[in-house]
Amino acid sequence: MAEEEKKEKLYRLHADICQMLSNPTRLEIIEELREGEKSVGELVSEIGVRQANLSQHLSELRKRNLVESRREGTNVYYELAHPKILKACDLVRDVLFDQLAENKELIEEGE
Repeated sequence: MAEEEKKEKLYRLHADICQMLSNPTRLEIIEELREGEKSVGELVSEIGVRQANLSQHLSELRKRNLVESRREGTNVYYELAHPKILKACDLVRDVLFDQLAENKELIEEGE
C-alpha cells in the first residue's frame, strides 16, 4: 500500500471515530461509562432513552471498538474499550468552553 493510501485510510478511520463522537446520546453513553462498567438497564435509566434506541447506539460504539460488552445471565454490561477516548472528549469540551467564553466576551463588548 502506497504512503498516500495509508494516510487516506488513516484519515477515514479517524473521521469514523469522530463521527461516532458527533452524536449527543453516544457522548452521554461514553460519559456514563467514565466511572466503569454499567448494565444496559442502568444506562437506560441514567440517560433517559428507550432501550431500543440505546441498544442501537451501543451497537455502533461496539462496531467501532469504543465499548466492550459482556453478558451475565439476562444482563448485558458495557464498559469503555479504550478509556483514552475520555481524554479526547475532555479536550473537545475544553475547546468548547474556551469558545463559549470568547463568545461571551464578544457579546459583552458589543453591549
